[in-house]
Amino acid sequence: MLELSNDFHPGRLEKLLTSDLFVYANVPYRIKKYDDILANPKDTVVFDFELDKSISAQLDFLGADAKLLKDQSGKKYYKVNLTGKNTCDTAFQTK
Repeated sequence: MLELSNDFHPGRLEKLLTSDLFVYANVPYRIKKYDDILANPKDTVVFDFELDKSISAQLDFLGADAKLLKDQSGKKYYKVNLTGKNTCDTAFQTK
């Protein structure tokens, strides 16, 4: 797919690899600690009710942007480039 994209848009892929254009969703789930996952591999996440409540409270004001991950200041959206997005997404995939 990347090769096909490069055929139709030469040079664009290189720009996407280094330009901070992508965001993450701030999902209200937390991955359990490693030891807990080992103890019960079928129960690996916890729903974060407080985060869900906070996100929901911001929906009227921010719309869908309320569901985006913000930086540590809480004022800007956490943006990454395609390299970082793929690296992080791959790191969290399970086999």
